[in-house]
Amino acid sequence: MFFAIRVSGNATGLIPSLREAMRSVDSRLVVDEFTTMERLVSASVAQPRFNVLLLAVFSVVAVFLAAVGLYGVVSHSVSKRTREMGIRLALGADRAALLRLVIGEGLQLVFVGIVVGILAAVAFTRLVSSLLYGISSTDPIAFTTAIVVVAAVAIFAAYMSARRATRVDRVQSLRFQ
Repeated sequence: MFFAIRVSGNATGLIPSLREAMRSVDSRLVVDEFTTMERLVSASVAQPRFNVLLLAVFSVVAVFLAAVGLYGVVSHSVSKRTREMGIRLALGADRAALLRLVIGEGLQLVFVGIVVGILAAVAFTRLVSSLLYGISSTDPIAFTTAIVVVAAVAIFAAYMSARRATRVDRVQSLRFQ
């Protein structure tokens, strides 16, 4: 048998009085446990809360690994062009124009990847839409966040790599290979 009692203030302070009131009604009545509604609700959502926390941790790790991988790919593609940058600089190319060129070329592939990723994500979310609760399968906030993170990492990686490539010594880059 369960009873729900609404009290104002601290419910745990009323436990002895409630036990006595229950005994006065029926002395054979055994009162096992008193708990607050807050504890019951907290216990009922503990497992889903843990699952969401675990999913969030794995999501952050996945985004971090994707960012590191993206940075590595963009940085590697620019570093392979160090000799080309040195030749362009030796022939009188403007560092700012060279920086824009490298960043632009690097970002073209990233934006193609973003478009392909969005299409794949939309197709995938339709498959798992029955597992989602409380959000649509094409949640604009999630998609926008993913696009902004990928674009920001790509811009940062392209800029840092291009900056490093344009600061290379012209003579050293010509002797590089």
